[in-house]
Amino acid sequence: VLELAPRHTLARYNLALVLRRADRLTEALAELERALAIEPRPEAYYTMGVIYWHQGKLDRAVSALRAAVAADPKYADAHATLGSVLKEERDWTGASASLRRAIAIRPDVPASHYTLGQVLQLSGDDRGARRAFDQAEQLRQRAAREHEALIWTSVGIQKAGAGDLTGALSSFRRATSAYEPYAPAHYQTGLVLQRLGQRDASRAAFERARTLNSSLVPPPDIR
Repeated sequence: VLELAPRHTLARYNLALVLRRADRLTEALAELERALAIEPRPEAYYTMGVIYWHQGKLDRAVSALRAAVAADPKYADAHATLGSVLKEERDWTGASASLRRAIAIRPDVPASHYTLGQVLQLSGDDRGARRAFDQAEQLRQRAAREHEALIWTSVGIQKAGAGDLTGALSSFRRATSAYEPYAPAHYQTGLVLQRLGQRDASRAAFERARTLNSSLVPPPDIR
């Protein structure tokens, strides 16, 4: 692609990602520099910052990550990574501010809360650290329950496809037992109940799914 279009920014960025995965970091950085010279994309600054961080070049990492969040103030991963790098530099105030921005943008990421807890603990704010650690643990447990619900829903879909509607229904109920707000499990429950002729129960399951996720619209004959 680059032979045909040397200024193809996305191709250069993707080449840099491949070079990074191959641990050819010097070449990856060179491609990122070329990409940024063409177009200052925030993800290119972010990737550059991560590479510098892993190389132990913290000042360069901070500069690249600050450029990433300047280019895209809602770039949660860049804010979080900047917070982690500033933590290594023992800049507790800067690290805390960056991590709080990341959490404000994406409050459901356990790692950001956990790193914030570490920063607050190191800065002497034990009470704030405990709150952050507790929030991180709650989110971690929720993510684990949601993953369990996803697995049971996948099992249920396979059983429904094989004609085992009772087994499918049991799997979907195990999914909602693990994590009740998992909308796909409620929707699939509605489909199975519809096939079993239980229209009222089916309608209730579809309604719960749609309440949780408005894009999950019931089949036309159920509405």
